Amino acid sequence: MSNLFIIGNGFDLDHGLSTSYENFRKYLITKYPNALNIKSSFNIKSTAMRYGRKTYNLEKVVAFLIAVIYFS
Repeated sequence: MSNLFIIGNGFDLDHGLSTSYENFRKYLITKYPNALNIKSSFNIKSTAMRYGRKTYNLEKVVAFLIAVIYFS
């Protein structure tokens, strides 16, 4: 068998994998420490790129995610 499909909730945590929201929040803080100094906001403005694409300030997005996970 080359693929593993996990269906349901809790399988990963029950098997000791670090996949909780708190683990993800800690990863974000480790990877993007400056995001802790940014006030989180639901209103993150995009910057227009070529071909109609948009980009967002990554640290602002991470600050928002950290706040959402923390207050959940």
